[in-house]
Amino acid sequence: MLICLFLAVSGCFAQDSYSRLPDNVRPIHYTLEIAIFTENLTTRGEVVIYLEITKPTDNITLHASEMLSVNGDRVRIRENDPPGWKDVAVLSQSLEPGPTEQYWIHLDRKLAKGSHVWLTVPFNGIIRKGK
Repeated sequence: MLICLFLAVSGCFAQDSYSRLPDNVRPIHYTLEIAIFTENLTTRGEVVIYLEITKPTDNITLHASEMLSVNGDRVRIRENDPPGWKDVAVLSQSLEPGPTEQYWIHLDRKLAKGSHVWLTVPFNGIIRKGK
């Protein structure tokens, strides 16, 4: 279930609530770690996404459910900046609840077209609201 919260796979969303993400980045690879706690129906995990920047941008947008709580102070972006990798500062983050359920990450500078970044997003979640 939580895989669908991050991965923009069309089959994971109802047609009336699905909204396309901007085309400024293209995911190349995902790694998802998730722990499920059945005693209180919660989760804890981390998704690491390798992205290609397809248009200059200072924003990265993901799908995320409002049942998900991103650990914003631990979100990390590393850009391939030869000769090595360099951290990119996150200015702000926001979750738009409702039909689009988008999570926006605003960066301190534009990423260049053709560059690549590793995005790490730790999260906690609720499997089911209410009883």
